[in-house]
Amino acid sequence: MLCFCIVGRVRTIIFYLLDHTKKRLSSWKANSLSFSGRLTLTQAVIETLPTYTMHVTLLPMSVCTKLERMAKDFVWGHDSESRRWHTIAWESFCHPKKDMRMGLKHVHIFNKALVMKRG
Repeated sequence: MLCFCIVGRVRTIIFYLLDHTKKRLSSWKANSLSFSGRLTLTQAVIETLPTYTMHVTLLPMSVCTKLERMAKDFVWGHDSESRRWHTIAWESFCHPKKDMRMGLKHVHIFNKALVMKRG
């Protein structure tokens, strides 16, 4: 019974996390911001909003993939009706800024690092 309650609680937290990330990265903001503005907002939302949850639990890979998909769609300006051309490969976004890249983090690797830091 205790295991079921914990799983239910984690599931609720994950749905809350995905919902709030989707609200913060809404499509109307993508249309009104420049590319660098979208990138900065994506970094702020993806790296700060789920940080506490990532400290406490190891998120499933599917959730990490959904978070990265939301980030990709927002940076590229995708919405349900249209798609835009990708000018840079997504992997180049996920390298450090010191390598002259964009500085985004892979969500799953960031989650593992936070959980391992906690011990």
